[in-house]
Amino acid sequence: VFMIKLHLKVNDKITLKVPEIDDAQSVFELVEKNRKHLETFMEWESKTNSLQDILDYFERNKHLSYYDSDFPLIIRYENEIVGIVGYNKGNAFQKTVDIGYWISKDFTQRGIVTKCCQALINFAFSMTDIEKIYIKCEITNSRSYAIAMKLGFEFVEQVKGGCYLKNGNAEMISFELRKPEIL
Repeated sequence: VFMIKLHLKVNDKITLKVPEIDDAQSVFELVEKNRKHLETFMEWESKTNSLQDILDYFERNKHLSYYDSDFPLIIRYENEIVGIVGYNKGNAFQKTVDIGYWISKDFTQRGIVTKCCQALINFAFSMTDIEKIYIKCEITNSRSYAIAMKLGFEFVEQVKGGCYLKNGNAEMISFELRKPEIL
């Protein structure tokens, strides 16, 4: 079975790579350190309670296709693991993927996630047959909303439910970016 081993250099400080067993302890420690930061919008946070949970997540997401249900990549900033970004909920028939992400609170508001998303967009549209990318977030997640706007995504819809919000009634907002047509 062919496994995709993607490694992208975003810039001199940021790289993205497929998670490996050696990354699990650092990712688990990052989740532990950031529980309060993650719990509002990340439903999986409360279900990630051990190193084994991270190892199981890595094992479930060995990549056979960019269209797999979850295609996570480790975000390294100056060689330190600071979060995860990736393609989610792919649809090979429609040639669509969602981009999902989370980052340590200590590394927010530095443009890291925006740069990572731009790298994934560039890769998807130049190296795969992906034709449309979505960013979907809870409407009160203004930082996620801002990333979609900065990257030129267009508003698609707003729906009740469809995402997670701890202690509230979630309302999902969706944005899409279409592969540019070649002239």
